Amino acid sequence: MVRRFLILSFLVAASCWVSSGNLLFGQNDASSDEAIKKEVLKVEDERIQSHQQRDRAAMERIYADDLIWTFPTGERLTKAQFLDIILNEKLKPYVVSDGVQKPVTTINQVDRKLYVFGTTVVVTRFAPMMELYNGKPLPHPRRFFNVYVKQDGKWQLVTHHSTPVAEKSP
Repeated sequence: MVRRFLILSFLVAASCWVSSGNLLFGQNDASSDEAIKKEVLKVEDERIQSHQQRDRAAMERIYADDLIWTFPTGERLTKAQFLDIILNEKLKPYVVSDGVQKPVTTINQVDRKLYVFGTTVVVTRFAPMMELYNGKPLPHPRRFFNVYVKQDGKWQLVTHHSTPVAEKSP
């Protein structure tokens, strides 16, 4: 009887261990995490490029239908609202050089880190650039995070959140 109990306990524990992804062939090892990070970085870079080119098709593909985008002002936007902002150039990144405000042509990726949680990846970054939103400056510098989820075989951004920081560098 004790033997059956031990075998049954072992099988239940092993089943839980396998279902949680801890068995060697079921878990994300370092190499699979690195592959996932490369996939998401590619999508993140495409996302940034789609903003600069105002590429609606790319943004439609990258942003989940139930996207939640939170500005550093606390304003929360839907996918449709955020696409409108980008496509109609209501959000304009800029730099000040020699006292003159100039548009940003390349978005600097400062202190970017990725954290893999199975089919969910969190991307964090420091954003030193300045932006105008509807003609008014947004708080800067900022830290932000993007959350990507793999849905139907593709990585999609489901939420973005940014917050102002007091520091000038990471």
